[in-house]
Amino acid sequence: MKNILGAQFLAGIAILTLTIWGPVVNLPIIPMANAQSLLFITRIPGPGGSGGGGGGGGTAAKIAGGCNAFASSGGTTSPDADTTGANFIVFSVNGDGAGTVAPANVTDSKSNSAPSLLTFYGGTGAGTRGTIIGYWTNPTVGANHNFTLSLASSFAAFCWEAWSNMLTSSVVVSGSDVGTSRTQALDTDCQTPSIIPGSGQRVLFTSAESPTITTFSIDSGFTKTGQIASGTSEGGSMASLQQASGSTLAPTWSMTHPDACAGAAFKGQ
Repeated sequence: MKNILGAQFLAGIAILTLTIWGPVVNLPIIPMANAQSLLFITRIPGPGGSGGGGGGGGTAAKIAGGCNAFASSGGTTSPDADTTGANFIVFSVNGDGAGTVAPANVTDSKSNSAPSLLTFYGGTGAGTRGTIIGYWTNPTVGANHNFTLSLASSFAAFCWEAWSNMLTSSVVVSGSDVGTSRTQALDTDCQTPSIIPGSGQRVLFTSAESPTITTFSIDSGFTKTGQIASGTSEGGSMASLQQASGSTLAPTWSMTHPDACAGAAFKGQ
C-alpha cells in the first residue's frame, strides 16, 4: 500500500492529510504536543485492469458496434474495436450454422467467459439457418477488442453492440425472448412477436437473417448496427432501440427471402 503523509499548520491546529491506495477508513484525531490535530484521509484508486463499468445508475448508452461476415472459407474474427466503458455486450449470429452455435463457439480477445445465448429461430425447412442473440454481462473491455466465431461449417453474419450502464445480473426481461420463422422463398418481411419490455429503462434488440438479401430495413424507431449482404456469408443484421420507459413493440424487417428474425429486451440501470 502506498501512503503519502502531508502536514500543515493553521491557527494552532495541525492538519495532517494521509493519501493512501486502498479503501477509505476513519481514524481518530491524533493529539500533538501544544496543538490540536486533525487527520484527513484521501483515497486514490490503485491502477487496475479494464474491467467493465460497474453499476452507477446512469443512462444506458451505446459505446461501439459493428457487423462482419464470418465464413469457414473466409475471416472468422472481427476487426478490433474500443469497448472501453461498456458493461454489456450483445451479439447476433445470423445465417447458416446459427442453429448449432454453443456458448463456447463465441470468444473474444479479452478472454471473457462464455456468453449467454437466447433462443435460436430458424427458417421453415431451413435446417440450421436462422438467427440467435447472445450477450455478456460485466465483461472485461477496452481497446483492441474483437470477437471470434468458431464453427466447423458456418456462413454467418455476426453483429455486436457494446453498451454502458446496463444491469449486470438478471439483465434479460423475462418473456421478452421472441422470434419468427419465415419461408424464405415466399416472404418479403419478418415481424417479431411483441417484445414486452416492462417498466424501467430498457434497450431492445432485434436481429434478422436472409440467404439472398442485399439490404435490410427496420421500422419502429430501431437503429441498425450494420448489415451484411449475402456473399461471403449469408445476409444478416441487428438493430437496437433505447427506451426510457419500456413500451411494447413488434418491429418489422423488410427484406427479400427472410428465414427468421428475433428480438429481446434488456434492463438498463
